[in-house]
Amino acid sequence: TSVDGMLFLDTETTGLAGGTGTVAFLIGLGYFEDGALVLEQLLLPRLGEEAPMLAYVAERIRLATMLVTYNGKSYDMPLIRNRWVLNRVKAAQDIPHLDLLHCCRRVYGGMLEQVRLVNMEEEVLSFERIDDVPGFMIPGIFFQFIKDGDGLALNPILEHNEYDILALAAMVGLLNHDLEAPAADNDPRLTLAIARLQMRAKDRTASLQWLSHLTGADSPLKTMLDGCLLGAKILQKEKSWQAARELLEEGLT
Repeated sequence: TSVDGMLFLDTETTGLAGGTGTVAFLIGLGYFEDGALVLEQLLLPRLGEEAPMLAYVAERIRLATMLVTYNGKSYDMPLIRNRWVLNRVKAAQDIPHLDLLHCCRRVYGGMLEQVRLVNMEEEVLSFERIDDVPGFMIPGIFFQFIKDGDGLALNPILEHNEYDILALAAMVGLLNHDLEAPAADNDPRLTLAIARLQMRAKDRTASLQWLSHLTGADSPLKTMLDGCLLGAKILQKEKSWQAARELLEEGLT
């Protein structure tokens, strides 16, 4: 998958619940230009002055071919659309939206207890943030900035948002790599998850190809059994009854 034309977006807001009173006071944008990732952060200096920032976001979306977020379909974009309306800013037309939360849940969910972005960073990307500001503190820090004008206090939030954008780009790269082709050294739970994805895409041949790599003494028993059941289901759909029976027997022995 080419990253050209992708727009990575993440917001920091005045509240975690959403609603008409919630404002995105910091919007991080990332996009590739001449092979390099460009990071832009739009900061609201005062409440009530959102319009220029929102108009710039709309223009950036118009220039993109795909929007990439993490839980953005449920949170970031509904919030931005609401702010466009309230500030009478011309909204950008909808473009394809890749919400990595759903991708990561399907591909890596079987390997993780939680699929928050920070879990993906630590357990899949092997990156740990140092002294990252907790999300629940972010609104309070911003309101203190509005009160006293101390911009230095926002540095931890800017860094937090920067890491979020970088993580989005890194996850796209990792997903592209992991989905490219099956490999014997893959985590068997990952191999099974991708075989299931191929089945959802109605590509039985690709699903069976991934399942053929689901072998080895190190594979968890449940993963092997689930793989045998999925393979037998595919073979039954193809009316390969004998092969399906042999695969089920293999899983039971």
